[in-house]
Amino acid sequence: MTRRILLLAGIFALALILTFPAAAQSDWAVYLFDISSQQVMRVGLDGKAQPYDLGVPSGAVLGQGAIDFAPDGKRIVYCTPAGADGHFELIVKNLANTSGQPLQVNVGRGQGCWVKFSDDASQIAVGLVRYYAGDSSADTSVPPWSLLVIDAATGNQLHEMDLSKGGSNFDAKQTIMPEVRYFANGQIIFAGLAWGTDGSPSSPAYLWTLSDDSILLIDRWWHSGLDSLSSTGELVWTELDTYRPAAQPDGPIPQANIVKLANMGGQERVIYTTPDWVVLSATFIDNGRQIAINQVQGVDQNRWIALDRSGASSQLATTSGFSQIMAAPDGYVILWSSDNSASAVLTLDYYSGREKTTLWQQQASGGINWSLLWAAPTATADNLQPFPAVN
Repeated sequence: MTRRILLLAGIFALALILTFPAAAQSDWAVYLFDISSQQVMRVGLDGKAQPYDLGVPSGAVLGQGAIDFAPDGKRIVYCTPAGADGHFELIVKNLANTSGQPLQVNVGRGQGCWVKFSDDASQIAVGLVRYYAGDSSADTSVPPWSLLVIDAATGNQLHEMDLSKGGSNFDAKQTIMPEVRYFANGQIIFAGLAWGTDGSPSSPAYLWTLSDDSILLIDRWWHSGLDSLSSTGELVWTELDTYRPAAQPDGPIPQANIVKLANMGGQERVIYTTPDWVVLSATFIDNGRQIAINQVQGVDQNRWIALDRSGASSQLATTSGFSQIMAAPDGYVILWSSDNSASAVLTLDYYSGREKTTLWQQQASGGINWSLLWAAPTATADNLQPFPAVN
């Protein structure tokens, strides 16, 4: 069995290739989320903004992990507390027909919820924290976490994974949310997200095969700052190399000084390193031609660089305030704030090559509440050369 697990860990960069359909550039859009009003905003490349009221119950607050989109962008799913008994309700809405009746599913009681569509949008994975570790009042006859698979058309529960079936390698003293990082071809990869603290993923990750309910340890997929590239099977993530100089984080974030990549054959290499900045994330942009790397230094220096496939890096943005980047057709979008004050100006810019287009801008009111929620998939460029290793 151990040999089988190790083999699976080595080949999954090859076998698990995401196949989300890419949107045409004219249809491509990014979605923003306002955590204060619980409103979703669709912004297209033409700069047209369309708000959506999700109808979240009064008093309920959704986090980003509690919302996902079908890969074609036509449906949205979210999970919200509902009712006096503390249960969570799964809501599936058709964004093209907002007047239609949404699908509503009671997924049980808990302290937190996380959702993800399968790559063909036929199923929805629902992660639930049932109770916090160490809670003396918790009903320990139920597992501390559950991972459900729900039919997206009928709301029927198809599968369930919990601690009684697997996942025993998670730290029992830590409250874990099963965060789904891959859901396709009847397989789910999930990591253990530290819940109620800094939200960092914890080793290990698991591969759950739905057809036979088997669960296996799998390498790499638990790491922070993880991203995968459709059509190439490449994975990138951030990591701490203790043999290299590393900056100390100035807050509850994982310490990391390198970006690693696993190619289609499963071979790993370091493709970027820095001794002076804490590396937060690595994101494929520009149709896979580049990787956007987010780094922080101290409490108020935040920068983004682009690493291309020749190994050259260039600066994308340096901000003293909040910023996020997502891939966009032949480039990327960046949501950034002028500063971190309650009256900051929020701007959404689209970069393609050297061209910049401002798609959306708003004066913050009472704090920075907007964030990037989801972006339509983009195509992968042809004939991409591998990222070179660094010493």
